[in-house]
Amino acid sequence: MIPWAVLLRGVAMGIAEIVPGVSGGTIAFVTGIYDELMRTLVGLSSAAASLAKLEWREAWRKANGGFLLPLVIGMSVGALLFAQVFAVLIARYPAPVAGFFLGVIAMSGLIVARTAWRDAADTRARSAVSAIGVVGVVAGWALTLVTGPNNADPSLLLVGVGGFIAISAWMVPGVSGSMLLLLLGVYPAVLDAVAGFDFVILLPLVIGMTAGLIVAPRFFVHLLDRFRAMFLMFLAAVMLASTHALNPFSGAADVPLLATLATIVVGASLVFWGARSAAS
Repeated sequence: MIPWAVLLRGVAMGIAEIVPGVSGGTIAFVTGIYDELMRTLVGLSSAAASLAKLEWREAWRKANGGFLLPLVIGMSVGALLFAQVFAVLIARYPAPVAGFFLGVIAMSGLIVARTAWRDAADTRARSAVSAIGVVGVVAGWALTLVTGPNNADPSLLLVGVGGFIAISAWMVPGVSGSMLLLLLGVYPAVLDAVAGFDFVILLPLVIGMTAGLIVAPRFFVHLLDRFRAMFLMFLAAVMLASTHALNPFSGAADVPLLATLATIVVGASLVFWGARSAAS
C-alpha cells in the first residue's frame, strides 16, 4: 500500500481514538489494514531485538517500517489536531457530532458483520457465528450502560493502566479506547494533556500503551487465525450495540433534526465509500 494512503488511514484512526464511542480498530478494519496492522505489531519485539544489535535494515524490515511509520505519523497528526477542536465541536454541536459517529459505527458494524457471514463456510459455522453475535450484542449493550467518574486529577498509575487498556481496545474494532478511558474516569485529564502537551500525564500513558502493544497483538492475531468469522461477528455485534450510547435524539429537546440526520448519512456514506475503495 502506498505511504500516503496509509497516512490518511492513520489520520482517521487518530481522530477516531480521541472520540469516546469510536474505535480506531474499526477504521483500520473497514479501510482494509487491520490484519497487516496486527501482524506488524506482533513483529515489533523481533524488530527491537534486531535494533539492539544495530541491525538497522533488518529492524526496519521486521517492523514493516514502510507501513508503520506513515501510519504512526498520521495517527499522531489526527489525534493532536482533533484534540484541539473536539471539545469545541461537542460543546456547540453535540447532536450532529453524535449523529456523524452514529453513522460511522453503524455502517462499520454492518460491513464487518457481512464479512463475518461470508467467511462462515457452512450452515454449522453460520449457526456458531449467529450465536456469538448475540453474545456480542449483550456485551456491547452492557458496555454502554457502564459509566465512570470524571477525575480531573487521576493518579499516574491509573493513567498508565488506562493507557494499557486503551491501546488494547484500539486493536479491537468496535471497542473504543477513549470510551474505556472515560469509564475509568481519566479521559478529561488525558484529553487536556494531549491538547496541552502535558508530559507528566502523557509519559505514564505512553508507557502503559507500549506495554499493551507488546502483549495484546499476539492474542488478536491468534483469534483472527483460528476463529476469524466468529471473532469478526462478535466485534460487529459490539459495534452495532454500542450505537445505543450515541443516540443523538435522546436527552435534548432542541436537536436540529435535519442537520443531525444529514451527519448520520454523511458518516455512514464515508465508511461505505472507504470500505469499497479499500476492497477495490
